[in-house]
Amino acid sequence: MTGVSIGLGLKLGLTNLILHDKLMQEISFCNFFCQCPPQYIDIDFLIRFWLERDPSMSVRCDGFVFDLDGTVYLGDAALPGSVEGIAELRRCGKRVLFVSNKPLEPRTNYAAKLTRLGIPTGAEDVITSGYVLGHHLAHHQPDLRYYVLGEASLRNELRGHGLTILEELDGQDPREVIDPAGIDAVVVAFDRTLDYRKLNTAYQALMRGAWFYATNGDKTCPMPGGAIPDAGG
Repeated sequence: MTGVSIGLGLKLGLTNLILHDKLMQEISFCNFFCQCPPQYIDIDFLIRFWLERDPSMSVRCDGFVFDLDGTVYLGDAALPGSVEGIAELRRCGKRVLFVSNKPLEPRTNYAAKLTRLGIPTGAEDVITSGYVLGHHLAHHQPDLRYYVLGEASLRNELRGHGLTILEELDGQDPREVIDPAGIDAVVVAFDRTLDYRKLNTAYQALMRGAWFYATNGDKTCPMPGGAIPDAGG
């Protein structure tokens, strides 16, 4: 089976990691990647344009993977054409999946948001960077003790994969050199609760040789009115 990936923030490396694991072994995705500023994306128009230019695509492609922020929606509003375009793909019998680099919510929340915006979706059709990282670590580094520079939802996501997620070292003064004893690896993510204690703890652990992982490398996250700093900012 073949498919198409569509999105501003969607990373093909993330998609390939998913597709080469047990999550989606039955689908391989062709090397098509649409990257456009959010204000220019109209998914319904884009899909109809492809089908007119290459009618065989409707036969060759079994599935479509969409990025979310800046592609399907922006903030709490669906972007033009997304509801209609995705409905048309499903009407044609295509499998549709949604991928987000944002690790702020569990998959059930993203599915509920899509459904609320007029795109009925189950959690099994949503893949987040937090879910992929948890899946990867559980299969490759399951015994490490992880310090997460991220929000509570991500910590819960990783715990759900059976990983050991450490609590904050509240007994130490964040203005001093924190002793990171017991931290084997640091996970960095989009964190709107970032403070100096977290930054200092992660820094000290990494300086002492801890493994380093990140959910995503985005410098900013698109928001109505602009953007805010993300994990790579």
